[in-house]
Amino acid sequence: MWVHIANGAVELDTGDTVEVVPLAELTVAPDPKQIAYRHRDRDGWRLIFPEPLPDAWASQMPAHETWRTHLDRIGLGPALAMGGAGIAVLVLIWATFIDLVLAVVPPSAFAELGDQMVAQLEQGSSRCAGATGQRALDALAGRMFELDRFAEPVSSITVLDSPVENALAAPGGHVVIFRG
Repeated sequence: MWVHIANGAVELDTGDTVEVVPLAELTVAPDPKQIAYRHRDRDGWRLIFPEPLPDAWASQMPAHETWRTHLDRIGLGPALAMGGAGIAVLVLIWATFIDLVLAVVPPSAFAELGDQMVAQLEQGSSRCAGATGQRALDALAGRMFELDRFAEPVSSITVLDSPVENALAAPGGHVVIFRG
């Protein structure tokens, strides 16, 4: 078979027939081991070059996708491992950044933010209050303080009457319980 590339087309001469295929109708066939092209409209049509193309031909042919050849070269598993390692590094950088910001922001700013959060939550719900309930909450706060697992001591526990059962910890040592 004789192949010639010129004037925006590939001429294929089998000895019996000559086929002229415009380069615009060719796309790169995904094959990491050889240079291969396929016809965009004809299934099964392939043009495979076992050796690198001469520069004059390569400049005219459709370009290979460089990201795909890199992925094919290293493999999907190692590429996923490198991506996972990159994400882990970004998470560590983000966590370090958060620690740096927390070291700079004064605790009074967090306490003020917590006060505002609790006040806003209380606006949408009624606060559960009663002497017996308050004693139970004070005992709970004492037990939480004894555990010594918290970054800051519990300054208040508030119970709100809400259609949802849930709880949250707000900055400044506030705990809000939604009764449900």
